[in-house]
Amino acid sequence: MSDVLILGGGIAGLSIARALTAGGASVTVLDRAAPGGPASRAAAGMLAPHAEFDDEDDPLRAFALAARAGWHDYAGALETETGTAIGYNASGAILIANDQAERARHIAFARRHPQEAQWLNAGEARHREPALAPDVEGALLLVHEGHVNNHLLVEALTRACANAGVRIHRTNATPIVQVEAARIARVDCDGIVWRPDVVIVAAGAWSGSIEGLPADAQIPVRPVKGEMIAVAAGTRPLRHLVWRAGTYLVGRAGLPLAIGATVEDAGFDDRLNPQSARQLFEAAKRAAPAAIGPEIVDHWCGFRPGTPDGLPAIGRGKLDNLIFATGQYRNGVLFAPSIAGLIARLILSDDDAALPAAFSPLRF
Repeated sequence: MSDVLILGGGIAGLSIARALTAGGASVTVLDRAAPGGPASRAAAGMLAPHAEFDDEDDPLRAFALAARAGWHDYAGALETETGTAIGYNASGAILIANDQAERARHIAFARRHPQEAQWLNAGEARHREPALAPDVEGALLLVHEGHVNNHLLVEALTRACANAGVRIHRTNATPIVQVEAARIARVDCDGIVWRPDVVIVAAGAWSGSIEGLPADAQIPVRPVKGEMIAVAAGTRPLRHLVWRAGTYLVGRAGLPLAIGATVEDAGFDDRLNPQSARQLFEAAKRAAPAAIGPEIVDHWCGFRPGTPDGLPAIGRGKLDNLIFATGQYRNGVLFAPSIAGLIARLILSDDDAALPAAFSPLRF
C-alpha cells in the first residue's frame, strides 16, 4: 500500500490521514507545530452551506450541501472510535432579514426549499431564539445547518490518527522537497529524510509556497486573514447559529460564544485590530443582545486558504506523486470529511471519478 506524507496537520490533513490508514496506507503527517494548527483552531466550526452560499448558482453549493449531509455519520463514527465528544450540533441557523429586499429573498427561498427552510415572522423568530434583538422583524430558519467544536474535533482526530498508527512529526522548521524526474523524490526537515510514494499538500493558507517545489507545480493559494472574538455569556444562551448583516454568532459546546469574522487580504500579518473586535462586538449585540455578555474575553485571527476563483484545489498536481487538498477558504471544517473521502479514494483506488473537475489543481 502507499506510503503517504501529508504536509499539514490541521483538520483537513488529519481527516485525510485517518481515512487513508483505514484503507491500509502508511501515513506520516508533517505539521508546522501541534496538530490542528492556526487555521483549524481559529475556525468557528460552522456546518452551514445555506448560510454561507446564498447564491443558489454557486458551483460550491452542491458540494457543500453533500458535505453537510455526511457530517452526522462522520461525527458519530469519530466519537465512537475515540471516546471523545466533538460538540456536533445540528441546531439550525437563523438568518435575520435586515431590509425588505432581504426579507423577500428569504421568503422566496423558503417557498422553494420547504424541507430546508422556514420563514419566521417577528414573533416566531423570537420564540425560536429568545436572545434576538427586539427590532428583528423576521428571519429565515435553516433547519439542517449546524456546528461543531473545532477544538474538540482536532483532539478527536489527533487521537484517531494516533490510534491508527499515523506518525505525526511536529516542527517549526520548513520542509524542503526535492524533485527528480517529474516527481517528489524526497522531503527533508529537521535532519530527517522522507521518501514517500505520495505527497499530499494540505497546508491551508501555506499551501501556495512549498519550498523546493518548482514554480510551475505550485498553486496560487493565498492567506485571507479573518479576526474573531469570543464574549462572556449573556442572559440567554443561543439555541441556533445566528447571522445578521454578515456577522455570525456560534455557541460552541464548552467554549465562549464565538463571533466572526473579518475578511482581509493582509498576508500572514497576525496583528490584531482592536477596532475590528469592537465592531464585531457591536454587530453581535445588534443581532442577539441577550446572548452577549458585557465583555470580550478573547480575540484572535486565522488565515483562510483562498484561491483566485474561490474554489478548492483538490486532486492531482503537476508532479506524478503530488496531490493537493487546499483552498477551502471559510469552509475547511465543513468540507473536511468529504475531501478526506475523495483523497483516500484517489490514492487507494486510483479513482478520481468523484472529484469535481472544477476543483482540479491543474486548472492553474
